[in-house]
Amino acid sequence: MERDREMGRRLGLGLVVLGLFLATAYVVEAFIAVVVFAVFLYYSVRPIHRFLRRFGLLGAFGRRSRSCSSGSRSWCCSATPPRSSSSRSSRSSRSTTSRTS
Repeated sequence: MERDREMGRRLGLGLVVLGLFLATAYVVEAFIAVVVFAVFLYYSVRPIHRFLRRFGLLGAFGRRSRSCSSGSRSWCCSATPPRSSSSRSSRSSRSTTSRTS
């Protein structure tokens, strides 16, 4: 009796693992073309990027990406640059004048 119960558990677990494997294979098969194309595009653009960087033709984006990848946590790595103190003070004075008006 106990042997049948153990066999049932193993069979159930095997079916669950098989189902997960098939679901994973389906997802991988669905996106394999996109992944292969992305890898192809990455390796095909690397020589162009190297050429542009060598001659200084990347502009501000190339400088930002190099400084961010060097491990510095400067403002260029975030989405928005920091506000200067003058813009904060003029902003706060505008908000106080609008409240008093």
